[in-house]
Amino acid sequence: MDFEFWYLVLIPLFFGAGWWARGFETRDKKNNEEALPEAYTRAVKLLTVDDPERGLEALVDVARQDPDLVDLQQVLGTLFRRRGEFEKAIRLHRHLCERPDVDEETRRTALKSLGDDYLRAGLFDRAENVYRALSKDPTEYLSALKALLGIYVTEHDWTQAIDVSRQLEVQAGEDCSREIAHYYCELADGALKAKDFPLAAHYLERAQNKNPKSVRVLVSQANLWALTGQMDKAKSAWQRVLTDFPQYSPLVLGRLADALRDEGDEAGALALLRETMDAVPKPDVILPVVERVAAWEGEDKAMALVEGLLQTHPTLLTFSMLTKLRRNLESTTDEARLLDDLLQRYAKKSARFQCTQCGFTGSGFTWHCLGCGGWDTIPALRSSKSAVKRTP
Repeated sequence: MDFEFWYLVLIPLFFGAGWWARGFETRDKKNNEEALPEAYTRAVKLLTVDDPERGLEALVDVARQDPDLVDLQQVLGTLFRRRGEFEKAIRLHRHLCERPDVDEETRRTALKSLGDDYLRAGLFDRAENVYRALSKDPTEYLSALKALLGIYVTEHDWTQAIDVSRQLEVQAGEDCSREIAHYYCELADGALKAKDFPLAAHYLERAQNKNPKSVRVLVSQANLWALTGQMDKAKSAWQRVLTDFPQYSPLVLGRLADALRDEGDEAGALALLRETMDAVPKPDVILPVVERVAAWEGEDKAMALVEGLLQTHPTLLTFSMLTKLRRNLESTTDEARLLDDLLQRYAKKSARFQCTQCGFTGSGFTWHCLGCGGWDTIPALRSSKSAVKRTP
């Protein structure tokens, strides 16, 4: 369990002191001055003998005996949430929200905790309702908007995400241009899948206006132009990606080379492939080059190319390309084919796309990091390193 229980000893002592102090105002002042309530004493004993489960149960009993201890109920609800006992946390915090005898600050704190409970439990619709209610409170407006934005991004509700981001720009002065451009690109991708090209063009225009320097907007525009027969524009955009954003070369290199060859310029396509590979000698760039050299010039030339690359830039992925080519050219045994398959799998598994912001890794490329929530933080080039230098 990640959560440490040793400091829970302070909780019953703190609330016991509050109980003892409140005794001065009651008829039982003398009794409260003499000793802490028995339930507190029991909880302390259980916690100090390293029995946190029973100690926590004892604190729950204390909260039941004295409903006025709202701070203790808040703490217990938070502990339940961190332990993954969301139902108990939700019940405690919801009860505090519904109590007519608590002050507004206590109710607001309980409502924030309830929203966190729903969010951690994956009940996004209920969490959204809570944060929308909190957004009406001037003191909680900005934090509620950020929580809502997180929900909409998680649920891929890009229209709502754009609306909330605009509110953050106006109310908090935050620059959300990069994020909003990506949200429009997500909408454009959906329109492209539905073959609604005018709608996709509309979203991409909005995205470009928001962030003119976005590489994703450029890639998406090129895809749209290619689908609508505007190949000159598409090729120009792909070339810009190769020149200005080489870390995203694998996303466009093959398509640009194919377009040149389709127009009868195979020599230009091969020159482009080799030039890009020399500039970015990474496996994700080498792979489309090797595939096209093998298809257009023969597997012998592709094998010679890979053998040369292994001398200068040896990687497991590049070596797996060589074994695959050899298997196609030479007769191999079943054991050799099995070994080759295992090598291919391990090479793909060991090389992963990695976020430069938080170090999160994934098997597929994505514009959005699921670890830190950043956009444009994952290059389209896999890394076999276990760690990367993180951006401060």
